[in-house]
Amino acid sequence: MGFRSVENNGGLIAEGDYEAICLFAREGETKGGYPVIKFDFKIRTDVEQKYQNKHVFKNFYKDDSTGEWPLDKIGKYANSMGIPKDELFELSDLEGKCLILHMKPYKGQDGVERDSIFWTAPTKAGQIETVSPVREDGFIQVDSDEVPWDFV
Repeated sequence: MGFRSVENNGGLIAEGDYEAICLFAREGETKGGYPVIKFDFKIRTDVEQKYQNKHVFKNFYKDDSTGEWPLDKIGKYANSMGIPKDELFELSDLEGKCLILHMKPYKGQDGVERDSIFWTAPTKAGQIETVSPVREDGFIQVDSDEVPWDFV
């Protein structure tokens, strides 16, 4: 069997707009035990663009002074994913929803450059109709009709 080399597009994502899908949106804890809301976005493969399949992670933390989540920021992400303004939603409602991520490398106070989402917008490529949900253990539930059996 022969293999084919593909471009290693690791490293920082170049500044620009990328169609993405939200794979995971859940409350959790950091390794240090701090509460966090974790998002895992993946650059879509059904849209011709660079960095396909690359994951982009976004974490939200409670405000140190109030102990509250940044509800306005999370609400803006939800609105970009198609949740109408002022509509109540659960984080799980965002899983499988598509949006545009405007990425731009950001240099932190520690001097390290990182991928950063500067803003979001509604998808121009449309929502994806069938997405397998992410289970509590982090694995994706796949139905047998989604598996390409022709490789057996």
